[in-house]
Amino acid sequence: MSVRVNRVPASLAAGLLAFGTALAIATGVSADRDGAAFFAEVRKAYAQRPSYSDLGEIEITQEIDGLEASQLHFFETSAIRGAGLVWRVMMASDRGFEDRAIWLTGEAVMIYDGGLRQAKPAPSMAAALDDVLGAAAGRAVLVPTLLEFGTSSEALDALASSASLGSPEPCFEDRECRLVSAPLPGGGVIRLTVETGTFWVHDVEVVVPGELETTTVRFSHSESSFDDANPTDPETRVAFSPPPSRREVSDWDVRDGDVTGASTFDPSDLDVGFFDVITVDVFTVVARIVDGSGRRLPDVEPGDLIATIGGREFPVTAVDWHGTAPTTSDQRELEQREIEPLPPPALGARAESEPEGRLVVIFLQSDFEPTRVKGHMKLFPGLLRLVDNLGPADRVAVLSFFAHLKLWQDFTTDRAAVRASLERAFFPGAKPGHVEPSGAPSLLEFFDQQAARNVASSSEAMQYTAEALAPLPGEKDIIFLGYGLEGGRLSSMLRALHSARATTLIVDTTQADAHTLSASLTAMARATGGTYNSSYVFANQALHRIERMLTGHYVITIDRSAMPEARGKLGLRLRDRRGTILMTPRDLS
Repeated sequence: MSVRVNRVPASLAAGLLAFGTALAIATGVSADRDGAAFFAEVRKAYAQRPSYSDLGEIEITQEIDGLEASQLHFFETSAIRGAGLVWRVMMASDRGFEDRAIWLTGEAVMIYDGGLRQAKPAPSMAAALDDVLGAAAGRAVLVPTLLEFGTSSEALDALASSASLGSPEPCFEDRECRLVSAPLPGGGVIRLTVETGTFWVHDVEVVVPGELETTTVRFSHSESSFDDANPTDPETRVAFSPPPSRREVSDWDVRDGDVTGASTFDPSDLDVGFFDVITVDVFTVVARIVDGSGRRLPDVEPGDLIATIGGREFPVTAVDWHGTAPTTSDQRELEQREIEPLPPPALGARAESEPEGRLVVIFLQSDFEPTRVKGHMKLFPGLLRLVDNLGPADRVAVLSFFAHLKLWQDFTTDRAAVRASLERAFFPGAKPGHVEPSGAPSLLEFFDQQAARNVASSSEAMQYTAEALAPLPGEKDIIFLGYGLEGGRLSSMLRALHSARATTLIVDTTQADAHTLSASLTAMARATGGTYNSSYVFANQALHRIERMLTGHYVITIDRSAMPEARGKLGLRLRDRRGTILMTPRDLS
């Protein structure tokens, strides 16, 4: 399911109802009242199911004067008739990710704010969603309101009373969908793409009056299920217990919020500027271009990208996909290209031939602290599944840090050996045995195990690992499962990761909605073109997202002679396509 919420300039608000009429005509929506009956079937389909669960991502993008800024939130829904409903979202903030939750038991609806450590009642699920997400996005996230068992919803009643129905159209392979369209109270239009037969909502689009900016909200499911039989132990499936330290209030009290989760991380540790100063004529940039769920955006062409320096745009020369399972158009484009990707000169020359497959490092930061041990245990099954789903040519190495740095497995394609190493490395006090060197490329060739025993902090452990990876050819991905970086100045660690051409894909194992070390992990992800994910609520989803991102990367070729006479930060964003570009910061002179 995807949801787009567009806020349009206030000057257009008066024409929204006319827009809704034009929209109905353009999409073939009939003006009869069949839409109300059809939407009644949608409500019945959700309300009568014994249980429902899903999880996914909400990407919110604001565009002002042509500039975009995006945030990615993660949600999870679990509903069982007779036991209740819980909708949770991990919302990005300056402190990392913070937990929000809405839960329904009987007729009582409650909201929990992890940043404030407060809980308050809400009159309905729809009102609670508006409170957490804002009115526009709250209206678009319909499923929890549809699942509000046995409770009438004014929002749904208003939608049903004015709904119009479009003609059947093919959708989702051999399925059939219909468009339900209606004006929103107070101005605006809502459109739902609904599968006929099952009446499941696949897409929602809402257009509402706003200020002089455009806000887009995408709501997509990674997994969902509709069970026909009552599951066992339903109370356990939907249980939600906010921390005992919470304070129950009638309305949010921002003065009394518990700010113990605020970061004490010193940003000056990362005040190292941009890593490369590039002065040559042709160079390349490695980037991941993904959608809200971490899947690569396919068929990206030079015209799809806007490159800027000093606020001035210039053309991209070429875009090449390096990874697994290229599409037909990808393959044809690669075969026809005459421009070969060139290495970033400031990083030193690459080897003439890079290894087949990817180099993936799994780095475990272990601890005996219960909340961190629990986080590792939650991730373990999903991590094994991720390893099994890697390509047959991908090479994996396993390291851990607890008191000192340990190498458990050199790069190998032997999945059984990797699984065995992970099973041992997950225990903080375990000691690795003799590690056999692999064929080229070998991490052990540049990794001094005796010196690693003297590494005394997590940031030093990451720096030492990066320095051992640097001589190996090609790009590397480090899957970091841990709770934060401590000890030493982090700037030297980031420089080492950059020199190693390493991207960090981070899963925070701390079982808390906010903590003091999360900012260091977020900063490391941003500085290396990677991602930060919390495992507190959505452990498996975090690994799903990383698994999708490991399929490969784009290599973007830029001709310096086509650039304006300017210097500063290299900017890349998408033109007329929705997605996120992840790349290491670059400074051009």
